[in-house]
Amino acid sequence: MKHSILLLLIIPELLFGGVLSCSTGLERYAHERIEGFYEGRLRVIGRYRTDYYSDSENNVEHKMQELLRARAVKIIIGHIQTHYQSIMNPSEIEKTIISAVDSGRIVYIVSLGEDFEGAMDIDVSEVLKRLEDQSSSVSELINGG
Repeated sequence: MKHSILLLLIIPELLFGGVLSCSTGLERYAHERIEGFYEGRLRVIGRYRTDYYSDSENNVEHKMQELLRARAVKIIIGHIQTHYQSIMNPSEIEKTIISAVDSGRIVYIVSLGEDFEGAMDIDVSEVLKRLEDQSSSVSELINGG
């Protein structure tokens, strides 16, 4: 009796867990699916729905690069607006951001049926260094620095 109750509890868990783990196709990318800043790098993740009949493989990669680059710029600008009060030479920062984003490297692109998900790594260490050199941070202003 104990064994049959135990089996009734375990079998659905195994079946349901197996269905979930096989449903996305992203298990091998799970450790790479974290977006944000880490040690001078920005990882950006994006997803888009493709037109199955008109999108070639090259077109998918191009669209994913454009999507991820645009997302990266938005994240970097949001970071600047949140952490820095003023920047002495914004045009230099803009050029540095564009250069960094343009040199981003695609980590993966995976097909999820009609959707594609991709990740890009961008070296933002130079952007962050120039921001620190040119700006007064919000914490400096609050602390009277």
